[in-house]
Amino acid sequence: MTDHSIRQMVNTLIDNNMIDKKNIHQSIYLLQNYWNDKVAHIWCTDDVITEAERNGITLTEYEALTILDAVGKNIDSNVGVNWDVLSCYIDEYVTYHKSV
Repeated sequence: MTDHSIRQMVNTLIDNNMIDKKNIHQSIYLLQNYWNDKVAHIWCTDDVITEAERNGITLTEYEALTILDAVGKNIDSNVGVNWDVLSCYIDEYVTYHKSV
């Protein structure tokens, strides 16, 4: 997990009053230690929307979230998540849920 992502997580917790600002450095330190021996690549709805637009498809934030949720629930660890996987899920979503 990148330091940027960890800082975003901590800021989200602060913004929602889950942790106090005075604990920001300790929280960052704890999360950095937690993620020290792990790897996670983060995909977001902006990625889904961008990939859809590359293929001439317009998606709402909700539609992108629905697609991202399906990707997360059906992830194949042998393949992972990549632009081709996102494109396949977008195509499937459009075929079954949206008239283009």
